[in-house]
Amino acid sequence: LEESNYTDAELEYYDRYWDMVSTEKTLHRELQEKALKKGLEQGLEQGMEKGIEQSIIEMYKNKLPIPDIAKYLNKDQVYVEKVIARYLRNKPL
Repeated sequence: LEESNYTDAELEYYDRYWDMVSTEKTLHRELQEKALKKGLEQGLEQGMEKGIEQSIIEMYKNKLPIPDIAKYLNKDQVYVEKVIARYLRNKPL
């Protein structure tokens, strides 16, 4: 067996150092995974909301009454009115 050139204290420090590096990498990876999951959830939620807004606009274009649009999409009538108002403000002439 070859003898080490390092003291027991140096070897222990080396082991602790790599334990800390490993722990830090693990924490970093976990944070990245949480951030990605949260981002995907937010993106999905925004996409669904955008789809509902498009449905509101299409129903409005097809002359459905606002109370019916709200009822069919299970949305508050005020919300439906806001989406339609935003659409009308941004509608090209």
